[in-house]
Amino acid sequence: MTLVIGTRKKVHFAQKAFSLIEIVLVLALIAIVSSAVILNVGSFIGKDASPSARESLSEAIRYARIQAAKKQTLTELYFDQEQGALIVSSKFSTLKTFPLTDPNFQASGTGAITFALIPPAEGLRPFPRNSDTSITLKQIQFSSDRTSTPFIVSIDDGINPEETIVYDPFSHFPRQLEE
Repeated sequence: MTLVIGTRKKVHFAQKAFSLIEIVLVLALIAIVSSAVILNVGSFIGKDASPSARESLSEAIRYARIQAAKKQTLTELYFDQEQGALIVSSKFSTLKTFPLTDPNFQASGTGAITFALIPPAEGLRPFPRNSDTSITLKQIQFSSDRTSTPFIVSIDDGINPEETIVYDPFSHFPRQLEE
């Protein structure tokens, strides 16, 4: 039996730590992600939670078309100044109310939303801008096949210039007027 006697070598283990480059990269990534989050939160805070009159109108038209097809009955859309809302109704009842949050559209305000028929366009050409032939309506009717006559909507909030929007018989998307 032999005994080995000798010097013991010191084994140096690498220290487990992050390098300076790794730390800088992690801090840079954290800064980028946090700035993106802060910008998005800022845009959500700055965004008004209530829809504009135009957005409410588009939603009401879409809803009226869908309900006409779903219930296979005539639906109507009209603006009620006292309630300050767009109302979708059928023969028997009110289906849904779309309140307008702008105080100018309330009973005490000067705002109004008016509907008018317009002459039909040929093909996909823009509707004519001839206001002499438009007929003012109290409400717009939507058939069970989701169509209506071509109509024009005027949104006047009493402060800004009046906004005129043209809707075709088959869509809730606005069309262009001829210039």
